[in-house]
Amino acid sequence: MLFARVCPPESRPSRCNANRRCFDVNRSGRQTRCGCAHWSGRAYASQTPCCDGVLNGSLALPYQLFVLAGLVPAIRGPTQVGPYQGEGRLNRPDYLHILRSDDKTAAWLEHLDAIGPPAESVVLPEGSAFTAALRDLDVPGDDIESLVRLRPEIVDDADLAWLLERSVHSLLLHMDSTAEPPAFPKLPADFGELGRYVYAFVYIAMLPHTQALHRRRGIPEDITRATLADVGRHFLIHRQQHGTHGLTNPDWMMLHARGLIFQIGRLQFERGRLGTSTSRGIRAAGFACEKGDPVISVHIPGLMGPMTPEACDASFTAARPFLREHFPKERPALAVCHSWLLDEQLGDYLPETSNIMLFQQRFRTAYRPGPNNRTTLEFVFRTPERPLDELPQRTTLERAVVRHIRDGGQWRGGVGWLEWQPAPEPVDVT
Repeated sequence: MLFARVCPPESRPSRCNANRRCFDVNRSGRQTRCGCAHWSGRAYASQTPCCDGVLNGSLALPYQLFVLAGLVPAIRGPTQVGPYQGEGRLNRPDYLHILRSDDKTAAWLEHLDAIGPPAESVVLPEGSAFTAALRDLDVPGDDIESLVRLRPEIVDDADLAWLLERSVHSLLLHMDSTAEPPAFPKLPADFGELGRYVYAFVYIAMLPHTQALHRRRGIPEDITRATLADVGRHFLIHRQQHGTHGLTNPDWMMLHARGLIFQIGRLQFERGRLGTSTSRGIRAAGFACEKGDPVISVHIPGLMGPMTPEACDASFTAARPFLREHFPKERPALAVCHSWLLDEQLGDYLPETSNIMLFQQRFRTAYRPGPNNRTTLEFVFRTPERPLDELPQRTTLERAVVRHIRDGGQWRGGVGWLEWQPAPEPVDVT
């Protein structure tokens, strides 16, 4: 379904309703002639202006009198695009107003407003194409039902359609690039069930762009499918964490949508850049590197079974030629891993032959992060807010995590590194 935009570039529609009264606001906040077409929720369906006049200082009657008389709705300004509050909106939240009330989400809205709309209309598929996209993302069946049910609310609400369009554009501006867009913030509880699914619609709309990027890079289809399946796993993780349906950690999937991370066997490999603390720690160990150098970040996704040494070996073995073939201009010398699994204190509780300790042995320590029990509790139990007495104690790891905290310890996680050492280029002897 197209979200068309037919307004002039310097303006954007701020209001439009079934009574065909609307106006535009340019970026200086001045009212200008309406250049938009009628907003139907699904598209700007009509190609004729929705109002007859010019709402500016040339009017003999001040604009405020039009508002008081109910002839036009009130304006909020270019970075405060609000929803239409007429028919069909009385029982819906004012989503953008909710986001503006929090500093973090308000800053995100400013970013979305500043980038403007994408050059091409954002397409959200419908019908069988919609469910096919959900299957490509490996979304669980009951979440598919919820997304099909909620889709009309996204396309019929001006606020949510605007968020969808601008969120997609933010990702498109950073496709195939390690330059990061602002992370998708957690949406307030006032968004209700929709708040748990809004970003899922963003990734559905992004799917053809991600797939097209993979094709341009020559990524094998099985790697594309395995990579995108991580979106579906995060619906399952949301259930483990909260006991409700939804998509957890939506900012994590920004990497997948932008073509920066790939599932290769048991592990994920992300194209990234060295950070300040990591590069400083590696230099202290005698390896020459600088902040901003290209690097491969290694991730261990959940819900994929044991991370056996054999499975990890196979992933590393396959990842090196894969990245060299499809990203030949990037020659990272290092791989890093930021993970709770690299906490050296786990060695006080787990046998040396455990999968976790064998995984740790692959890396040298870059630096030791500060105390952070919550991250370890979240990955081990998925419910970090639960009291320790209520946490399951079925495995050696679960018992170790709880015992360490009860004894006054603090989990920290770890940051490790290893030399990526790509294979040498073949020598032409002809």
